Amino acid sequence: MTGDGMEDDDRLLCQMERVLHIDLKILDFWNFYEEYIDLEVLKSNLVQLKNALKNQPDFYKKITYGHDIEEGYLKEKFVEDVNFLIERLDLNIINGAEKVMFVSS
Repeated sequence: MTGDGMEDDDRLLCQMERVLHIDLKILDFWNFYEEYIDLEVLKSNLVQLKNALKNQPDFYKKITYGHDIEEGYLKEKFVEDVNFLIERLDLNIINGAEKVMFVSS
C-alpha cells in the first residue's frame, strides 16, 4: 500500500486502497517515478480497480476527503475516468506503446 507515515492515512489514494482492499501504489504519482512503467501492468491495475469499484459501488460513502469529492466526483465520475484510462491504454498498446512515465512540470 502507499505511504510510509501516519500523515499519509488521510490521502485519498490511501483511503481508497483501504476501502477497496486493493494496492494502488502504481498510481501514486506523488512518489516520483524515475523509471518507465509497463503499460500492461498499469492496465492490469486499472482493471483490478474497475472490478473493485463494480463490486463495491458505494465505496465513496466510506471516504472522507472533503470538497464534495465523495458525492460529486467519486460517486458520479470516477468510474468513467477509470474506464477512459483503460481505453486510452488499450489504444496506446494497439499503436505499439509498451511503457509510460509519470511526468510532472
